Amino acid sequence: MEEIFNYAILFFSLIAIVITSGVVWRVEQKLDMSYKFFLIALIIFTIGVVLDILEWYSIIPHWQWQKVIKALFIIFFSIGIFEMRSLIIGIEEKDKARRE
Repeated sequence: MEEIFNYAILFFSLIAIVITSGVVWRVEQKLDMSYKFFLIALIIFTIGVVLDILEWYSIIPHWQWQKVIKALFIIFFSIGIFEMRSLIIGIEEKDKARRE
């Protein structure tokens, strides 16, 4: 059951990478930076899933790499959120200045 779950997660992770790559390809500036960080976070997450699968088949030895993967994922995801937040605040300020 765990094996099927890992493959399902891997499948949806790869779909998320493709979709996010499409967004990065089409946008520019701050939004582009935000989605690049999201893309890096998704790639790191997917690497973690692949390592889970390899560990399941005993191809790689058990190691505490999950903590490293989780830490890298949350760092890049948080940077992406911060970039998105900065973009939204900038848009709100421009909109507010236009109204005045």
